[in-house]
Amino acid sequence: MLYMASVQNKNGHVCGGFLVSEDFVMTAAHCDDQDPTSVVLGTHNLKKVNKDMKYKVKKKCKYPSYVNIAKGNDIMLLKLSRKARSSKKVSIKSIQIPIRPIKLKDNSTCQVAGWGSTITRGLSVAELRVVDVPIINLKTCQKEWYNKVPANVICAGGYDTKKGICQGDSGGPLVCKGNLGFWNCFL
Repeated sequence: MLYMASVQNKNGHVCGGFLVSEDFVMTAAHCDDQDPTSVVLGTHNLKKVNKDMKYKVKKKCKYPSYVNIAKGNDIMLLKLSRKARSSKKVSIKSIQIPIRPIKLKDNSTCQVAGWGSTITRGLSVAELRVVDVPIINLKTCQKEWYNKVPANVICAGGYDTKKGICQGDSGGPLVCKGNLGFWNCFL
């Protein structure tokens, strides 16, 4: 997952993200509450970061109609202060976002990844975690979450499976293999 990004503030990792071009990382707009100032690219282990892997955030661009998580449109682009490039020591690759809306079938398998906590209210982890999750029918998801899920989201994961995302994983990608390659959508 060479496109994975750790969105960080002065205290370290706060959210996930993913490289969508050589100078933009996509993450969740609610991550701005943590005042992100930098992005780490090119490593799956946050204890092994060198200066070439760290990029300052030059500008934050939230989706214009974003208000809060409950209202949806929880998307933010982070403009990097310099272009992200691979080198002999660092491998970086962007992932293409879908050009058109995509329809994912219920129960199809996708992947989520991040450095978030592995238990509720736990600490972030240093090593990137990746897990397979099924797509959940939106009506089922809305019922489980008492209709607090906006209509413009994709639900994935499983109830009582102990697999999925947690605090610190927000903003990371949901990656699904399709006929045209890999698609990514938002957590």
